[in-house]
Amino acid sequence: MNRSRSAPWSVVAALLSACAAGSPAVQRGTVAQRPDTFVSLAEVDPSIAIELRYFGSHNFLGHPVRGYKAEKCLLTRRAVVALKNVQDDLRPFGLSLKAYDCYRPQRAVDTFVTWAKDFPRIASSAKGTCSSDPATAAAAPSI
Repeated sequence: MNRSRSAPWSVVAALLSACAAGSPAVQRGTVAQRPDTFVSLAEVDPSIAIELRYFGSHNFLGHPVRGYKAEKCLLTRRAVVALKNVQDDLRPFGLSLKAYDCYRPQRAVDTFVTWAKDFPRIASSAKGTCSSDPATAAAAPSI
């Protein structure tokens, strides 16, 4: 792989590392009450597609997840700037980013925790019904 095509992926790796380092938790509330450190991805770079799977039914639960009131991608300012830089690097190659998940409301986290606690019952009742549909696989860049 030539250097210019691999450069965007190194930026993605750096972004993921920075995000994994953690950031302060956001308290429950409306978008208007978000901390100054969180911004809307669409307001900074509207060319990045947003498809929040947990806002709709196209996710592993099969229904919208509690806590998502709008299909709005909120991230830390640092993460949004990093994504914008990657998007700028990808544009000459005819490629683009797509956000499937962003800030996750606490109600959504609570829903996932409840689901995970009930997973053994769900898994045993669904035995032999695994899907081979690629649309159900987790999205990640292929490197």
